[in-house]
Amino acid sequence: MRKLLILMTLCGLLAAFLSADEPKVDTIKPQPVECTERRTERSETFDTHDGKRLMNVYLKKRYYKDGDVYKKIDLSSSKEVKDSFTDVINSGIYTYRYDSEDKSKGYRFEHDSYYVTYIPTGNLKGKTTEVTPRADGVKEIITLTADSDSSLSWSIDTNANVSFSEGELTFRDSTGTF
Repeated sequence: MRKLLILMTLCGLLAAFLSADEPKVDTIKPQPVECTERRTERSETFDTHDGKRLMNVYLKKRYYKDGDVYKKIDLSSSKEVKDSFTDVINSGIYTYRYDSEDKSKGYRFEHDSYYVTYIPTGNLKGKTTEVTPRADGVKEIITLTADSDSSLSWSIDTNANVSFSEGELTFRDSTGTF
């Protein structure tokens, strides 16, 4: 009986010693995968591989709809020379063109084959502009200094149909789409 107990104890110690030397394998949890078919303008949904889904919801638009697919909005600027403009931002269905070195050339918005270019006119002395592309358009801040005159105007060039009503310019393509 004693021999049996000693043998069992030795076997137990040997098993514990051998298992202690074995490398332990940590279970690696798979990364969540986006369910792109569930995207919206302001949300993305992920499969967490445990029967659950995780949804991120954003205050600002992150995606634009291209046909049946939502694609990521990219507001980064790149160099591309076209029609005297040197810089471009391809923001979803719209393209924004400008010349970072010469703001007097104005700014151009394009959609499909239509464009609207607006060029500041008059005396630009003492006036600065800061243009910020955003997911919902472009924000332009014009600052007038004390030594600048207070007038500001633009010349607009477009191949779209234009109407002016109640102080608002509206640009439409040949099908009437805004």
